Amino acid sequence: MAKNMYSLMLMDEVVSQIDRIAAQSSTNRSNLINEILADYVSFVTPQKHIQNIFESISAIIDDVAALTVQDMAASSVICIKSALSYKYRPTIRYSVELFSDNKSLGELRVTFRTQSAELLMEITHFLSLWMQLEQHYISKFDSKDSISYAIEQGRFKRTLMYPKNSSLHNSDEVSKAIADYIQMFDEILKGYLNGEYNTDADVEYRYLNYLKSGLTVI
Repeated sequence: MAKNMYSLMLMDEVVSQIDRIAAQSSTNRSNLINEILADYVSFVTPQKHIQNIFESISAIIDDVAALTVQDMAASSVICIKSALSYKYRPTIRYSVELFSDNKSLGELRVTFRTQSAELLMEITHFLSLWMQLEQHYISKFDSKDSISYAIEQGRFKRTLMYPKNSSLHNSDEVSKAIADYIQMFDEILKGYLNGEYNTDADVEYRYLNYLKSGLTVI
């Protein structure tokens, strides 16, 4: 959405309080005033839409024992923490960044905090398999652009896309789709690493069960 510069006459005391709240909220004066005015006229800005999605994701994840929502350091990013049942309890961090350009929903970044070369090798194999499964089974659900992936040392990135023929813009629907995807990924990854899903075929079978259950593909 386009923004323009407007001249306003405001009291110094009001601006001082606005600046104080903006600093506490990690934003700036213009953005905060824009949000306040938007709330007053009941207009949902892209930033407010993202905030609503994150609040809904947080509410869903709060009921999931294996996952913990961390403090949101940035207004466009939410972080979720998970722990592996492995030596020294390595952690997984899911970071979701949402975009407001409507070309893609956002990006999921998964970071694995471990020094174990053996564990990283197993995780890399899982991620490669995961990419193959998604490219095979859900490519037909992609939006205008294909889902892009990147595997780095201890890190995985994946774009989140709006499904074809879908107006998945309702904040509750978007938040549920994101939360469900993270829960699915986390559960299958842990099952693979702890031996519950021993083979690639086991992972594929479990993945397909999720798709058949009505999971919204993003």
